[in-house]
Amino acid sequence: MNWRSEAGRVYAFAHRNVLMASRNVFFVFELTFWPSVGVLSIGLMTRFLALDPGMTAFLLVGTMALSTVQVCQLDVSYAVLFDVWSKSVKHQFLAPVEVRHLALGSWLVGVGRELTVFGLQALLS
Repeated sequence: MNWRSEAGRVYAFAHRNVLMASRNVFFVFELTFWPSVGVLSIGLMTRFLALDPGMTAFLLVGTMALSTVQVCQLDVSYAVLFDVWSKSVKHQFLAPVEVRHLALGSWLVGVGRELTVFGLQALLS
């Protein structure tokens, strides 16, 4: 296998995940809503408890880290679930691809969404 065919297969899975995610309104809504709620609720909680800036920063960094990792993890797990939900798992077994192509393609999309969530959370915090 040469690197162009490997990159093409990874790109195909990444492109498929982008198309599937952009067509799902809940998936796009989930990208902005839950991370925003997490940062705002932790921020309001730290103001209510009158924590010092060091503790506030510690809690916000933890919330942001957990939310960004969760978004990337969801993309990787949804990659397989999209096939199960569309009843096309057998096509994955027949295609000339391997698990690494699926994992890398969904991971790339997850990293892109993760950076979007991180930017939104940094703006809110």
